[in-house]
Amino acid sequence: MRRLHFTWILVAAGVAARFAWALAAPAVVFDDAASYRALAHSLAEGRGYASAAGPTAYWTPGWPAWMSLLYRLGAGDRGVALASALLGAYVENS
Repeated sequence: MRRLHFTWILVAAGVAARFAWALAAPAVVFDDAASYRALAHSLAEGRGYASAAGPTAYWTPGWPAWMSLLYRLGAGDRGVALASALLGAYVENS
């Protein structure tokens, strides 16, 4: 029972560290992250899975689709970072 309690303390510490990073880190978007962000905005705005040059299949759609859902719900870049931190903590601990 004590081991289970310690595990949850570690999980909570990990989630807190992820949230702290998501809130404190500068919102610098470059390389693939910029492409994912642009594709997510394109999906959220109803323009389909397209880059500035037109429809694309270069990047897989999973991550931009996740981000697009959050953008549609009104989350900004920080909201996406926080939700992604929570998703990452869940996936790592499942």
